Amino acid sequence: MSIRKLTKDDFITSDWSGGTTTQVYIEPENSSVAEQNFDFRISTATCELDESPFTPYNDYNRFITPLDGIMRLVNGEEEVKLNPYDIYAFGGEDPVTSYGKVRDFNLIVNKDKYGSLRRVKFNDEFDFDVGCSTCIIFTMDSGIEFTANGESFVLNKMDAVIIKNENVNIKLKAEDKATVLIATVS
Repeated sequence: MSIRKLTKDDFITSDWSGGTTTQVYIEPENSSVAEQNFDFRISTATCELDESPFTPYNDYNRFITPLDGIMRLVNGEEEVKLNPYDIYAFGGEDPVTSYGKVRDFNLIVNKDKYGSLRRVKFNDEFDFDVGCSTCIIFTMDSGIEFTANGESFVLNKMDAVIIKNENVNIKLKAEDKATVLIATVS
């Protein structure tokens, strides 16, 4: 059981052919994206190209949402237009190409696991119960107070909280409106 706050200082940023990617968290922590031997990975990416094919992840499911800008995806014959925080789920083996310059958030989950991603907008306060193996909260606004199990701290924009093997009630409090992304993996 653990609750861990991560900030941008904990993230790993690297270049890829179309921009940059920032790994927020990977599990197991000593696994490798290149070797595709991870259970799940949370990341953000910027795409600086007008057209960018996605790297295939054959044994994984993927969830993606633009953080700013409009993202147009073509998955085989299907075309999808995503506004900020619209979530699209697809198989890692799908032939997906992204069109447009955008910054996005990604959850990639091994098909042996169950994963989900949702956006939550709230005014003042939001609370929910966690009962999965891992829950990740990623903040899109600053000044969000996180409280669980008697532990409390403030989250800034683009911070993350990793909650592992906990059955706990989470309280998020903001001065005004706030948005978070919540990923779960079991």
